[in-house]
Amino acid sequence: MYVRSERLKNWLAGLMLLVMVLCPLSVAKNANAAEAQPETFKVGQILTLSGPMAVMGLLEKDGLMIAIEDLNKNGGVMIQGKKRLIEPIFYDDEASPKKAVDAAYSLINKDKVKVIVGLRMNEAIEAVQQITEKKKIFVITCLASYPGVFLGKKYGVLLGDSGWTEAVSMVRFLTDKPEKLIKAGIDPKIDKRYDFRNKKIAYWGRDEMYCVYSDLGAKDAIAEFGKKLGLKYTGGTMYPIGTTDVSPYVQRMMAAKPDIIYNGLYLYEEELKLMRALKEMGYDLGPNGNLLMINTNDDFNHAHIMDPLLKEGFNLKGNLSTGQDMPDEIAPNYPIRAAFINKMMAKHKRMPSLLEDGGYDQMLFLAKAVEKANTLTDTDKIKAAMLSLSVDGVRGPNQQFVTPKNVPALGKYVNQANLPHYARVVVDKNKVKYLGWSYGPELYWGAGVGGSKVLTK
Repeated sequence: MYVRSERLKNWLAGLMLLVMVLCPLSVAKNANAAEAQPETFKVGQILTLSGPMAVMGLLEKDGLMIAIEDLNKNGGVMIQGKKRLIEPIFYDDEASPKKAVDAAYSLINKDKVKVIVGLRMNEAIEAVQQITEKKKIFVITCLASYPGVFLGKKYGVLLGDSGWTEAVSMVRFLTDKPEKLIKAGIDPKIDKRYDFRNKKIAYWGRDEMYCVYSDLGAKDAIAEFGKKLGLKYTGGTMYPIGTTDVSPYVQRMMAAKPDIIYNGLYLYEEELKLMRALKEMGYDLGPNGNLLMINTNDDFNHAHIMDPLLKEGFNLKGNLSTGQDMPDEIAPNYPIRAAFINKMMAKHKRMPSLLEDGGYDQMLFLAKAVEKANTLTDTDKIKAAMLSLSVDGVRGPNQQFVTPKNVPALGKYVNQANLPHYARVVVDKNKVKYLGWSYGPELYWGAGVGGSKVLTK
């Protein structure tokens, strides 16, 4: 009995040893099977490529494609020890939320993508995210300027500024230290419009959620930071997209007799309609005129907008601007930016704007995120990796998302990029001059950044 018992014990011990050796191999095999990755990295791209807002999608696509070409020249993205090419799959939403939803369904169900980029229309983002949030599809936008992509959402990030932060940028500029402004030439002795005390401010925009956030942000920021100067907000006026004659809306805005108009329209045609209506009403936007304009999303920084306005007879010298586009005065000192400018000039014969910049940088962020996460399929890991990145992109070095460390006054993590807004003034021939400073962490304030849900008017 003793011998048989010993043999049984030895046999059981050997069996346990065999199980211990084989189980990890089996688990590893199953884990590898679960983590099997596609041969290419399919990225869904929903852009407005036709219709009244097509120029925005077309310019963003140019930036996206240069980024993809740059990445694919080096083999694509490295996932689990293997380089995989990036495969963009484009859909045109034609500025229609319904078509954006149809495109999202196709990308998810037919093309099997895990990431969608490029959405700009705010209403389209809201509609698409009703699907993507449930299916854990990661949505990245750089041009929507709409914090609703992340407020109350899990799988959405904003890689740009928003209507809210643009409004805060406007107020930070107007309420900056008087001695700082005067030193930079923003001096009432030079232009009477620069006496900001007790001035009334109106907002002008399109009837979309981006502009609603600009309106809400302006109202709250003026109430919070404009009290010492006695700034007053007369409210926002928004017109339907596609409106050709905006005069009735401009008349409604000007009935409150504002001294300063704040806007962010992105497009030459939209700025031209506003300027013409104001001119017909007798307003002068030139030096020492009777109305000051401040733009906060780079419209005034782009030659393709400012040069045609000058040809139309609109001298905007003395008006103010902020925006995330790197100023021409410092861009040559930043090699990544300089290289991107050269590529744009060679390929498209024009300087890049924030539209192409955003397209490029969102692909750069995404590529680095999937490599850090080491997966093309697990969107929780991809998102976590992206939020932890610091990226040197064409918009500038060390781009990060908002964290308690880089925005201590807010004290929380936010799925929005923390990007500087550079201060500028329009000078002769509608060119812009960089004033030497930017606004950064101080833009990330209030319910439009740190809130828990989408705001409504």
